[in-house]
Amino acid sequence: MKRLCLFASLALLPALAAAEAVQPSPADPIFLASLAEPLEPLTGLGTPAPVPMSCSISRACGDGNTVSCTGTTSCQYSIDGVKCNGNNVPCPNACTSGIDCNCNGTPYFGYCISTAGNCQFSPPACDGQVMDCNFLCPFYPE
Repeated sequence: MKRLCLFASLALLPALAAAEAVQPSPADPIFLASLAEPLEPLTGLGTPAPVPMSCSISRACGDGNTVSCTGTTSCQYSIDGVKCNGNNVPCPNACTSGIDCNCNGTPYFGYCISTAGNCQFSPPACDGQVMDCNFLCPFYPE
């Protein structure tokens, strides 16, 4: 029984010591009150002005032409040129070529785009890459 009482007393000592150690210092309430005060905006020398986001992109079309644009929200390559803020700027000679295929009884349309303007229509090809249904149909299994 004595062991149990002694153990209980020893177990409470760290908890009591920790409770006493957590007492706030007199400076803590003053510091916390200063955080609640509204801050004055920074002005004057050394304060940077807000700068709107901007981006730009350019792309060589492959025919000697280059297209580019500048945006404030997005700049990316598009399928036939570049696109900024959703506005597409196509390469001037961009062209498409397509082929209709019957793949295992299901019709599919394949197409290619050349930014250089190098499209053939019979046989369908772009930039020297010939398209045919034997190439396209394995990508659409039944």
